[in-house]
Amino acid sequence: MTDTLMDALEKIFDIQNKHNKQWWDKDRFLIDKAYRKEVAMAHCMGIMEQNTDLMNSFDWKHHNIVQLENLENSKEQAIDIIKYTIGLLIMLGVDSDEFFVRFVNKSNMLDVRWKQDKLKLKDHKVVVFVRRESQPAYHPGLAG
Repeated sequence: MTDTLMDALEKIFDIQNKHNKQWWDKDRFLIDKAYRKEVAMAHCMGIMEQNTDLMNSFDWKHHNIVQLENLENSKEQAIDIIKYTIGLLIMLGVDSDEFFVRFVNKSNMLDVRWKQDKLKLKDHKVVVFVRRESQPAYHPGLAG
């Protein structure tokens, strides 16, 4: 691939913007609150559905011994999540340059927060969430 990272990111945003234009009116999105809510909900529901599909592509159900893991499908579902997310970002007026800056800034902030939290919690196990089976899921970087 000869494109720079920013060229590739701009290409991704251009492709998704073309898809957005097939389904959504960006000008209306910016001025019509009810339409904005409809579009945002459609994107959020799409992300939720794809998250479920992604989760189901892994062999995670302890009660289902015949479930097969499908890593190729996992990749496809993860791309779908990114497409919905970039689609919504475009509707919100974010371009590839702003996305890059916001992504880097957020990552830097999370790095600082992570270091602070790790210092505070280095001798403790931290429950990140509880699975449906009521088993705690420990964050691997924080498990003591």
